[in-house]
Amino acid sequence: MRIRYWFILLVALFFNSKAANTSPFYSQSIYADQLDDGLFQQSLADLKFYLQKATNKDFTTQLFDKQINKGIYILLNQPGIISTTLFERLKKGSVEDFVLMGDKEKLVVVANHPKGLSRAIYTYLDWLGVKWYFPGDEWTSVPSLSQITFSKTQYISPSFLIRDFFGTGGIVPIKAVDPNGSLSGKWEEWKRRNRLGGQLVLAGHYGEAFNLKYRKELEAHPEYLALVSGKRQWSTTAKWNISNKAFRDLFIADRIEELKKKLQQVKYSNEITTISVEPADGYGDCECEDCKRLGSVSDRYFFLANEAAKAVAKISPFAYVNLYGYNTHAAPPAFTLEPNVIVQIIPYAFQKISTPEQLITDWRKKCQNLFLYDYYGIPDWHYDTPLTAGWSPAGLVNKIKDWKRFAIKGFMLESSYSIGSTGLGLYFMSRLGWNMNEQVNPIQNGFYKNMFGQAASQVRAFYEKINGSFQGAADLPYLLNQLEQASIISKNDKVNERIQLLQAYLHYLIVYYQWQAATPESRDKTWEELVSYTWQIYPTAIVHTTRLAQLFNTKAPNNTIRNEWQLQGAATNKLKDIRSITSNDMSETFIKDRQSYPLLEDFVYESKGRTENFIVKPGAAGNSQEMMLLDIPETYVRASKDGYFTFSIKVNDGSQNNQQQTATIQCLDTPSNKKVFEQSVSIDRNWKQLQIKLPASKSFRLVVKNSNWIRMQFQLDQWVSFKNIPVHAVMGRLWFYVPSDVSYIYFSNNNNQQPSFQDAAGKPLKIDAVNKQHLYRIKVGASTGDRWFSINESQYKFLQFYAIPGLFFLHPGFIVRQGSK
Repeated sequence: MRIRYWFILLVALFFNSKAANTSPFYSQSIYADQLDDGLFQQSLADLKFYLQKATNKDFTTQLFDKQINKGIYILLNQPGIISTTLFERLKKGSVEDFVLMGDKEKLVVVANHPKGLSRAIYTYLDWLGVKWYFPGDEWTSVPSLSQITFSKTQYISPSFLIRDFFGTGGIVPIKAVDPNGSLSGKWEEWKRRNRLGGQLVLAGHYGEAFNLKYRKELEAHPEYLALVSGKRQWSTTAKWNISNKAFRDLFIADRIEELKKKLQQVKYSNEITTISVEPADGYGDCECEDCKRLGSVSDRYFFLANEAAKAVAKISPFAYVNLYGYNTHAAPPAFTLEPNVIVQIIPYAFQKISTPEQLITDWRKKCQNLFLYDYYGIPDWHYDTPLTAGWSPAGLVNKIKDWKRFAIKGFMLESSYSIGSTGLGLYFMSRLGWNMNEQVNPIQNGFYKNMFGQAASQVRAFYEKINGSFQGAADLPYLLNQLEQASIISKNDKVNERIQLLQAYLHYLIVYYQWQAATPESRDKTWEELVSYTWQIYPTAIVHTTRLAQLFNTKAPNNTIRNEWQLQGAATNKLKDIRSITSNDMSETFIKDRQSYPLLEDFVYESKGRTENFIVKPGAAGNSQEMMLLDIPETYVRASKDGYFTFSIKVNDGSQNNQQQTATIQCLDTPSNKKVFEQSVSIDRNWKQLQIKLPASKSFRLVVKNSNWIRMQFQLDQWVSFKNIPVHAVMGRLWFYVPSDVSYIYFSNNNNQQPSFQDAAGKPLKIDAVNKQHLYRIKVGASTGDRWFSINESQYKFLQFYAIPGLFFLHPGFIVRQGSK
């Protein structure tokens, strides 16, 4: 028995010894090269902090002593640390590339640049499960770890060379509100931890700086400047006479001078240096005959870019020139660009050349280094309200996938520093921008689980509404209810803190919509409540406060109240007295909001999962009433028995400058949105009948692109419906169907005058106001009788219906069959 006891003891000691030699925490030691680089030092500090937090163990950070034993090693690329193949690959790769090489005893992180080491640190922490969903500790998820080993060797590089964003207007430093600039620091910290940024930095417009720097030369040689309306005049935004060789020599010499200065600052062999050759913003391109002989406006600017690129290539193989494909030079040139020219195109805005997809395709034929600039939820357009449809997080994800398919090398988004509006989309962007192979669903599921625990399903419903089917102020009761249910279910203080921040975002939406709907008598009060609250929630990063404040300031009711909230006078005006919102404030405000916005009876907040199939009854004949349209409704059509859809179109006789116009007619497949028909037609004051051959038994979207008022007419025996009623559309009486279990129709109308509604027998229906934000309802009563109703006098009103009615028709002659989705 004693022999057996000693044997067991020896075995136990052996295995304990082995366990001690293979610590699951890499001996709690971090070794790093000494690098005087702020990004690297911040990242290294984060590595130690989050490892300690995740393991509940103390870690030490020491200088690398040239020996690799046990521990975590963060090292610049040197011969002998990794294989020769990986060593050479890193030397030739991006500054963001790195190698992770681990086993049970050590983890070796190697990169050619401090930026690569930073990306490696956050990739490792991400692999361990540390997530930074939004700026701030409250939005960070750190798991409890019993081991941190990484047992493989991987060479890792990002999917895009640039993956970045900035909020329009930046975060304006206001010492009275944020003396240390902490909010800006939070966002930059979040960007670093989510590996945003890229291998290179692309500068914007350079023309203004060039014109100021060489003002004397340009004024002494007006022939260097663009000829506009017969004059060559200097200004900061002046364009140039690119046909003038002396000007080109001056410009290229200036660009080479800047390049040489930049190259002196380069510390690492694989850094890429860029210089801008983008002209000043705006219009005023040269009209002289010599410039016209160079070709299009695009041909001129990209000719100059090519000339500069050739000179730059003689200086360094790692130097590039960059400019936008934008404004008057949005179209690609007629020739191929030099291999060291970078073009950043803006396909989704400020160009009328072609569709975004076609423009990208055309540019790919001319440029090897194509980057992209786009807009995502900027405050100037959306005021940090929820983003839906193409602007939603899902819409952004689809765009990024398209960009990779089009071989776009990198992208910059102009967006908003708003957790509430753009936060989730920007987080998805950071993930896919780094690794296109990531799946969005697991990312999304992890967000709900890690941030909201037991309340995940309620918060998921909240986000699905604001990021998918949000309908404006009418959906606020539903959103408030979801967050109320979430706070009841959750027993976790940190989760409740996050829910409370989402509640604070809803109150921003409430005061925003109240201001929008204000009467002249309440305009001052609602404006000041909105601006004051926007500043109170500044520290939360829920909205982009400083940009919103600038935008709201332009819409102040009067100069007195505007001056009281000017950003420039923050030290003396009302901003100095702003008190940041507290948890108690948020709680009390939410209780009041919940009472003020109860769920509405019979309002369709969520899809009921049913559909109606409308079949034209036989016997309808003749043509519909004439419709007078500037804004074309969202129209859906089906082919008749002969396989054609037929309609008539002409210009509107009474409109000015409208003798003739060219209209583009398209039919789009649903739901793929692919074009199945397109034709440009010249129309005048005589009716022109068009026939479109379409596949049977399927709906297609009819799109009409017009430049002025038109008239349209449809045959009543055809299937045609409208999803909406635009403001500038005189459509006459339209009919709609209401399911038998629905008691109310809800709609909003910002106009003082209401449309008229009638039942099938022609009896007028009473319209009741629901709230002070222009929401109304009509009681139709649940019944099994004739469920067709009509609307008339709808023109020049901003009408929005909520789920019901789903479609408007020219007449009620349809058989309705119920279905399910």
